[in-house]
Amino acid sequence: MTLVPCRRRAPLTASVPVGAGLFAVGILVWLTVTDAQEAQTWN
Repeated sequence: MTLVPCRRRAPLTASVPVGAGLFAVGILVWLTVTDAQEAQTWN
C-alpha cells in the first residue's frame, strides 16, 4: 500500500521543476516580445 502513493507522487515531484522551468521560459519570451513591441512603438 505504501508503494502506490510513492509511484503516484514521483511524476508530480518530477513535473514541478519542469513546469517551473517552462513557466520561467514563458515569462522570458513574453518579456522579450513585449520589449520588442514597445521598442517598435517608441521608435
